[in-house]
Amino acid sequence: MESSAFIRECLERNNGIETPSGRLSVWLDSPLIEMLRGEGYIKKNFPAMLRQFIRYEIDITKEPMLVYPSLHYQNGGVEINDHCETNIHGLYVAGEASGGVHGRNRLMGNSVLDYNVFGRRAGKYAAEYTKSANLGKLTLKHITGY
Repeated sequence: MESSAFIRECLERNNGIETPSGRLSVWLDSPLIEMLRGEGYIKKNFPAMLRQFIRYEIDITKEPMLVYPSLHYQNGGVEINDHCETNIHGLYVAGEASGGVHGRNRLMGNSVLDYNVFGRRAGKYAAEYTKSANLGKLTLKHITGY
C-alpha cells in the first residue's frame, strides 16, 4: 500500500523530492516514529537501518529520510491453496515463488512470514503427498514435445 502511494506521488503526480541522483522520492517523517512510540524505538526495532543512515551522518531519530520503494521481494508468483498446492498435481510452492497471502505488493517483513510459515506448510503437505504418489515412468518427452 505504501509503496504504491509513494510511486503514485512521485511518478504520476510529480510530487516527489528530487534526490542528488535525480530520482524522485518522498520524506519519511522518521522522528515522528519516536515521538509516537517513545525514545529508543527506532534503535530497538530498526537497528540496521539506523546504522546504515548513521554511516552517512544522518540520524533518522532526529531528521526525516528520503525514501522510495525498490524491489523488496519479488512480487507475483503462482497461485496456491491453503496447503500450498498449485494447480499442477504434486507441485507445492511457498515464499517468493508463490503469490503469497500478502498479495502482489508485499514488503520484506511479510515475505519472512511467507517463507517461514508457508515453507513449513508446503514441506509438510508435500511429504504427506509423497507417501501415496504414483510417479510412473519418468521421461523427458514433455520437453521434446514442447
